[in-house]
Amino acid sequence: LIKERAALLREIGQEKGRRFARRFVGRTLEVVVEGGGRRGERRGLSRNYLTVSFPGGGELAGGRLEVRVLAEEDGLLRGEPA
Repeated sequence: LIKERAALLREIGQEKGRRFARRFVGRTLEVVVEGGGRRGERRGLSRNYLTVSFPGGGELAGGRLEVRVLAEEDGLLRGEPA
């Protein structure tokens, strides 16, 4: 019973996180660029601690960048530099 309840709570928490992230699709967020994902892709955190993935080079790491959010996939936002 405890494991079932914990699994249910995790599922609810993940869904709430995805819903929260979807609210930012179409908006522009200021992102602190952390580093890479795949080649030619960077990741960063918004002020709301949302992870945003976008195209860019290594020279962006450690800086701030305005990113227009295009989509949400499993709580991860995808965007492009604004």
